[in-house]
Amino acid sequence: MTDYANFRSALNAIVKTLAPHHASDGRRAMAGKLAEAATGKTIENLAFRYRDIGRLFFPHDEAAAIELGERISAARRAGEIASIIPFGDNGLLPTDLLTWANCPPVRASNPLSHWLPITEHDAPGNDAPLAVKETAPAPPAAEDAQEPSGAPDPWIVRAREHADNIWLRELGNNKRPAKESIAPEIAGRLWRDDKMVTRRRARITADYIVSHALNPKRNGGWEPPVPE
Repeated sequence: MTDYANFRSALNAIVKTLAPHHASDGRRAMAGKLAEAATGKTIENLAFRYRDIGRLFFPHDEAAAIELGERISAARRAGEIASIIPFGDNGLLPTDLLTWANCPPVRASNPLSHWLPITEHDAPGNDAPLAVKETAPAPPAAEDAQEPSGAPDPWIVRAREHADNIWLRELGNNKRPAKESIAPEIAGRLWRDDKMVTRRRARITADYIVSHALNPKRNGGWEPPVPE
């Protein structure tokens, strides 16, 4: 496994991961950073876009990378991530993630471990970025959210608990939450913290949460909580 204590090795891995997702101008800028690193120069203030940070955590799962990018954006809006970069520039320094309590585990196989402490070690032969080795998930089937017993599935119950918590937090921060805006964070918590999937072992997406867990007319219904 590569030791990303070396800056040049970390930057090289980052460029290798992100270059396919950028146009020629972006790749040219990355090549310039590599050239500077080759001279031994330390590159300060190396910022990454939210979605690119997601790709470094989920290099083989674009949907998960996008979802993490959305969670980072929501966390910035909520003031949960501190940065010298103004909000709206859609960028963060790697070390800014140290201020985020809900940052995903950082594995040794993640080149961001050059800047961030490793919080989860890789199993031998496993370079997946998170504790759950990911494969391309099948989309949830409609049967996954049916109620044959009259009670909602456990993941729906847990999703609603997260929804109540996030909704009240947003209200407490003088925000105007919406189901669509909180669903990515709920999906991330179900996957990362609760290790929950549907009955068919499909990953639970933000859209699926809005449709089945936060719908007032399905699975017993959910209504936004009211502050006491």
